[in-house]
Amino acid sequence: MISKKIGGAVIRNKIKRVLKEALRKVDIEISENLDILLIARKEIAAVGFLEIKKTLENSLAVFLTD
Repeated sequence: MISKKIGGAVIRNKIKRVLKEALRKVDIEISENLDILLIARKEIAAVGFLEIKKTLENSLAVFLTD
């Protein structure tokens, strides 16, 4: 769920789609069940897909396996 403070329905849905796709593209292999909670800020509407993906990769680096 994304707060209405971020924008209208079209913008909120676009952000949800971009976050889901970026998370799918991040190559993570986790051996245990894990729930991931993403909190979107207003600034995310102006950020591109590649930057979001890179940020997710850096944030989830703890869980990445070599």
